Amino acid sequence: FVLLFYRAQLSFFSLLIFIDIILLWFFVVGWSYIVSILYVFVRDTKNLTNHIIYVMRFFTAMFFAKEWVSPGVQKFIEYNPIYSYIKFARDVLIYGKLPEKIYFYRIIIFAMCFYLLGKCIFEKNKSNVLVRL
Repeated sequence: FVLLFYRAQLSFFSLLIFIDIILLWFFVVGWSYIVSILYVFVRDTKNLTNHIIYVMRFFTAMFFAKEWVSPGVQKFIEYNPIYSYIKFARDVLIYGKLPEKIYFYRIIIFAMCFYLLGKCIFEKNKSNVLVRL
């Protein structure tokens, strides 16, 4: 609705947002598997995740361009997995262009690695969850 309100010109590349959303879903589900197991086995997981998420907001460049910060901070932003998904979405929706290949590769790798890692951790430890509770 925001795009319609501002009369953004959608291009053919705007359809790539669905790929971004699907891969972001796999990324989030993988992290959810990991965090759900950590919640059972580590007491301070809630506090740790709150602090990590708070700090990660500053290294995501959600509401500002990466170029606005110092080169040292730009490195942190560049290697933040969430930034890759945001950059991809920005390119296809706002700028109407095809994202750089590196961002295609990154969002695919982040999504599959975190999903598979999270699924493995969850499957390995799910039998211990009931014992622990």
